[in-house]
Amino acid sequence: IRGINSIGNPAPALIICDGMEVGTINAININDVASVEIQRDGTLYGFKGVGGVISIKTKSGAKR
Repeated sequence: IRGINSIGNPAPALIICDGMEVGTINAININDVASVEIQRDGTLYGFKGVGGVISIKTKSGAKR
């Protein structure tokens, strides 16, 4: 999730699962994923979202 201006930016993408921040995408079971949304501009999340945001909804989270 890099644009031309962020190539030198060391900030990793922020990973949000069912509205909660998770440390790594490896913590999510691929069989539980209902949808994935990728945002290059994560200004909604402030400084943490500067590297982009990966928003994941799980099947159990989508039922809520």
